[in-house]
Amino acid sequence: MGALARAWTCVLWAWALAGCGGEDASSTIDAGRDPDMGTVLPPLPPPPVDVPEPTPPAPPEIPWLAQGEPSVEPAGPPVITPCPTGWREAASPAGVPFCDPWPEGGRRSCGPADEVQLPGEPGCRRIGPVCPDGDWADDLPADRPIVYVRADAEVGGDGTRERPFASIGAAMDVARTRGVVAVAKGVYAEQVDVRAGRELWGACAAETILLPPQPFDASDPRGAITFTGEDGAARNVSIRGSRLYALFTSGPTSAGTVANVVIERSATVVAAGGSRMSLTDVVVRDADRSGPAIVALSGATLTLGRTLVEDASGGRALLAQDEGTSVVVGDSVLAGTLASPAADTGLVRARAVQVARGASVTLERVVIEDGEDEGIRVQNAGSRLVANDLVVQRTVPPPAGSDGVAAGVAVLGGGQAEVHRASLLGNHQFNVSVQDAGSRALLADVLVVGGGGASPIGLRVLGEGALDLERVAVEGLAGRGVVVLGAGSRLGASDLAVRDVGPEGELLPENAGSLSALQVGGGASADVVRLEVARSVVGVLAHGAGSVLSLQDARLDDAGGPSVAALAVVVGASVTARRLAVNRPSNVGIAVVADPDDAPASMTLEDVSVVDCRAATPQELGRGIEVGYAAAVDATRTLVAGCRDVGLFASGPASVVRARDVVVRDIRPTGALFGNGVVATDGATLELERALVERTRAIGLSAQFEGTLVLTDVVVRDVSPSTEDAHGGWGVAAQVEAQVRGERVVVERTRELGVAAMRAGVLLSDVVVRDTEPASCATGSCAGSEGGMGVVAIGAGSVTFDRFAVEQAALCGVIVAESAEVFAGQEIFGPGQVDLRGGRIVRAPVGACVQVPSYDLSRLSNEVLYLDNGVNLDATSYEPPAPIELPR
Repeated sequence: MGALARAWTCVLWAWALAGCGGEDASSTIDAGRDPDMGTVLPPLPPPPVDVPEPTPPAPPEIPWLAQGEPSVEPAGPPVITPCPTGWREAASPAGVPFCDPWPEGGRRSCGPADEVQLPGEPGCRRIGPVCPDGDWADDLPADRPIVYVRADAEVGGDGTRERPFASIGAAMDVARTRGVVAVAKGVYAEQVDVRAGRELWGACAAETILLPPQPFDASDPRGAITFTGEDGAARNVSIRGSRLYALFTSGPTSAGTVANVVIERSATVVAAGGSRMSLTDVVVRDADRSGPAIVALSGATLTLGRTLVEDASGGRALLAQDEGTSVVVGDSVLAGTLASPAADTGLVRARAVQVARGASVTLERVVIEDGEDEGIRVQNAGSRLVANDLVVQRTVPPPAGSDGVAAGVAVLGGGQAEVHRASLLGNHQFNVSVQDAGSRALLADVLVVGGGGASPIGLRVLGEGALDLERVAVEGLAGRGVVVLGAGSRLGASDLAVRDVGPEGELLPENAGSLSALQVGGGASADVVRLEVARSVVGVLAHGAGSVLSLQDARLDDAGGPSVAALAVVVGASVTARRLAVNRPSNVGIAVVADPDDAPASMTLEDVSVVDCRAATPQELGRGIEVGYAAAVDATRTLVAGCRDVGLFASGPASVVRARDVVVRDIRPTGALFGNGVVATDGATLELERALVERTRAIGLSAQFEGTLVLTDVVVRDVSPSTEDAHGGWGVAAQVEAQVRGERVVVERTRELGVAAMRAGVLLSDVVVRDTEPASCATGSCAGSEGGMGVVAIGAGSVTFDRFAVEQAALCGVIVAESAEVFAGQEIFGPGQVDLRGGRIVRAPVGACVQVPSYDLSRLSNEVLYLDNGVNLDATSYEPPAPIELPR
């Protein structure tokens, strides 16, 4: 209060005053008459001899506070290198090293039919030997009996080099065990049975050609080459246009070895019935539409080495099925697998590799690329895939009208898969899918990079499937990174990184919620240790009753967008996060929101920071932590810093936040919003224990509209107006049926007021309110209501302090006043109420400003010391600050 006003007050009520503002003013209790009310205030009782000192609050116990975030252990990257021999080390757009099987420029388009490029090879090479100048191969063995065949030989030959047979079949009839049937360059229109221990040895794959004329007979399955006994072999030939199977073995006593063979426009290669077949340096191109290119079934054993299967148009490049069937593929390429039209079903879906009905497949250094529908499918209980050094890339949807999904790897129906050191690149829609009870996949050291699908997904788990991840990186997806949906579905992950998830171009609020780096919903569960998320629309989303997510050592950077959060827990989900750092979130850092008509959402936080929240568009808020609508949060050691609008926000009936060891600081305005520290509104309860709220705007701690704040060991300091000319800068405020209660609270360096109750209640013990400054009002826009009041009770508001100190208020230490405000459509009428017990009001121009007629001054003097005030008691009518309507 100015010197002139103070002098006027002293003269007017000189009869009641023993002195004003002298050195011993502490021994004098002032009284006065309010000229507007025409009443006389009786003198206050003598000051107490002894005034209890308030107990100071205990500070937050956050060991990592100085470093600005908890000690989050970073996610380890996939370890895909060193690369297999000949493979080239490359890097994803986010810098993750991986192994490219092809040289710069990709796989070559090889010209002649007998040329091929396989993983790790610098360019095209010939299959098998160069065609000889003579009729037969130059490298025929010298230590084995040989029977010779030449297509244009005269009838009646005896199989010698001089008098060869004209028919391969005739030569096989006379060939001995360990014998070789040497076939000259030429075209042979026959089907060949390779007997036990015999070997068909062509001159070269380019010019030794089998062209069997027979039609296929399902009752008598045969191949262009059929192995009818143990240890049969074929090499250096081509099979073209066969309507029979190209290669065929069946039965436990049949086994064939195939090398340097080219199969074009022919039917399936089949190993069946417990037989064995081994293929090395084999090319299968343009396989017949009638079925898979290569099949192993009924307990067969099949080995493929250095094999190319290209443009298989029968829906499968490799099919392994039935219990006991085993396939091993190494250093091979399955490229361009196509869906196949079928008269009865409309379309046979495409799968480069299908493992079914209990079969087992092992892939080593295999590339699957440029096919339709699915790269790999593992289905049925007992079916198993093991893959090492695998590349699946550029899988696309099949033709319009089909139900294809464009996937990298699909595990379903109880299948099992283990994938190590793999790159899944540019596959549309999803890269790995695990679904159905009993289905399980393990991915270790895997890189997933998104493709061009309409809504691509990195990894998904559905329908009680289970997925385990170890050192997996997912990046560059237009849809979602990792999705776990449905009761019983489970994800277990360690060292998971998800980056750059979300569409290019404008993001609309209505689809933002489905664009998450990690989504757990519909009753699913996930346990993730060491998670890194960067540049995602939603970092982590957990939703639906029964959904459970556990995070440990997680970092979410640059996540969020309109109507979403970096970490969102909604509608019945439950999340536990230990050591979590959320950096630069857009809109909201952490949101826990339930539906009053649905199951409540809950979250447990330990060692969590939310730092540098952004509001990049008008639709975004920039809040730190938001809890609403029947949600529950239990937080220990939490930092919210550099956010906007509100640092910690709780809203809605039955929402409860319990936070221990909390720091909320540097909360700034955004747009028309304020920059508040902590808000409890619309029935929410927010409990703070050992908390520091500093350098915020508008209000440090606010309870409004039936919200409740429970404070224990709390410090609020350095609160500023929301803008330079606006009012605000309050420490603690309760407005409109709200409640604030607690103990050991310090409010210091605020503006307009320190603690306020406006049609609400405040009950605090061991409380200190100091250094309350007037509003800044640079242009004088708040003249007459600058404030500077330590404690304010207006509009039926009630404040009770027990063991307190109010120090150095710029105007009134305490003000009790009437109000006739309308706030957010509700009336704030009636006199305020203040009850003080055991404390002091010191160094204020006016100790107590009483503007309520006939107020019982004993309520202000129960063991209360007024010390070094300009006036201890004044009835002059000062205008208290107007209410501040905060976000809801």
